[in-house]
Amino acid sequence: MDPLSGLAVACAVVQFIDFGTKIVTKGRELYKSPSGALARHDELLRDADRLHIKFCLASRKWNAFIDEYGDEQSQKEAPRHLFLEELTREDIRKFVEQKFRAERKFCQMESKNPQLSKQLINDVVTKAEGVFLWVYLVVQSLIREFVNADSVKTLQDRLNSIPGDLPNYFSAMLRNVESIYRAGAAKIYQIMASTTEQPYLVMFHFLWNSNPHFGLATATTPYLLQEIREMTQEMRPQLNVRCTHLLCIITVSGVHPLWQYKVVFLHRTVREYIEGQTAREILGRWISQAKGQFNPDIYICHSLVAQIKRAQIKPQYLAEQGTVSQLIKQFAHSARRVQDTLGDPQVKLLNELETTLESYRRSQAAHATTYHTSFWYSKATFMQWADKKNLSLYVSARANTDPSVVEDLNQPRLAMRRNTLEFGQGSK
Repeated sequence: MDPLSGLAVACAVVQFIDFGTKIVTKGRELYKSPSGALARHDELLRDADRLHIKFCLASRKWNAFIDEYGDEQSQKEAPRHLFLEELTREDIRKFVEQKFRAERKFCQMESKNPQLSKQLINDVVTKAEGVFLWVYLVVQSLIREFVNADSVKTLQDRLNSIPGDLPNYFSAMLRNVESIYRAGAAKIYQIMASTTEQPYLVMFHFLWNSNPHFGLATATTPYLLQEIREMTQEMRPQLNVRCTHLLCIITVSGVHPLWQYKVVFLHRTVREYIEGQTAREILGRWISQAKGQFNPDIYICHSLVAQIKRAQIKPQYLAEQGTVSQLIKQFAHSARRVQDTLGDPQVKLLNELETTLESYRRSQAAHATTYHTSFWYSKATFMQWADKKNLSLYVSARANTDPSVVEDLNQPRLAMRRNTLEFGQGSK
């Protein structure tokens, strides 16, 4: 269920049983019941009895909640609170112990100094404050330190140097990227933050191409399986060394080898951090220091055209949720961002995409009615597709040089769909 839909259902149930409800996050309103809108925590708590509120949930120990309900240091005789980290503490402890004791080096250290080893585990659990993602990252970091650490004290010092909150820890992880890799890392993170879908590993293959117009220059020739294997073997270490464990590569089963791997953020909070001001400043500075210019949306557009040109031609790729159709959907999003932010219609690149798709369309015409095909394939011309996706600068540029474009745009899409299907059926 969609989170907001679930939230609406929950709030509806709460209203039905005559609870006053209000959900807030970081002091900002997410949802309010018709019984009234309360902007501040103290107002919410002051009116709790009148609104029949039975419990309050907070992601942080806000002062208003501590004053009303107490905390572990409270002088209240019976503090009315329940902290999530207290409930997850033992699960986190088991996770840390299991991961550490799976490493031979830690077992050796523990046998020599069991008290300090136990204290290290306790400190990880305490510092985590119930945040499993922080625990996961810190445990992985400490395990990597086992190779060089000569004592538990060294590991303790390392733990003490790690920030206790995720945003600052993410910043520290970025700073650990070696300077020679920083420009490449910045480009990868900017691409990830600019995509609407999880990109395939091949998306990043062209980052080291010296030709900025590689989408135009790429030959329309499918990759050989050996080429795909070699590319995958090269790309994995390139991403790993640059992205400091904040990104990971996942495997997609039952697909062509070219689409077998996707790159994803380790967690949604990583994406939120990369999209935030702090990370944007760090990544922008890295690219500036390399004396280069980079626009992730322009790169994405060229990469997607290159991917389509190098892909195997399969009829199922044309389906509404097919691979090529999804690539084209991402292309439209990125091309529109380039148009809106830079005023660049990318006429040559879109013309290249049109030529590539027309070749694709003709080669697969026999399958036009086999699949529930996408808008761009069976229901419209390329110009109608561009118009539907609000690529207005491109449409205008084409219309200024080719009068037939206006006629094309005015042609009913249903008629275009009928003509396309007749063409497909006649070619069987």
